[in-house]
Amino acid sequence: MIIALEVLHGLPAGALIHIEGLVKKNGSVVLALPALPSEIGVKGLIKRSYNVYRYLLKGFVLIDLESYDIYLAWQSSRFLRVIKLFLTILMPLLKITRILEKGYILAFK
Repeated sequence: MIIALEVLHGLPAGALIHIEGLVKKNGSVVLALPALPSEIGVKGLIKRSYNVYRYLLKGFVLIDLESYDIYLAWQSSRFLRVIKLFLTILMPLLKITRILEKGYILAFK
């Protein structure tokens, strides 16, 4: 397993391909990045079989960038339920503008 937290955003896209080559068969790669290299992008990670999430509020809210499902850390928190409702209402606009693809990303495979 390779875990890269906050390190690959400054490296070229080829670094990710190299890191994937270091992982043994059935191994895992976990990435947490403040921004993706422009050559890769969210769709590039999804094509490479990554599960890609945009995380908000220090990871208490995760948005799956393939299905745009919203996951909350605590379902019972009123504040997080309000955030989820707000995001659900805005989701068509957020998809069109692709604004969720910018910012902190969590990706793993």
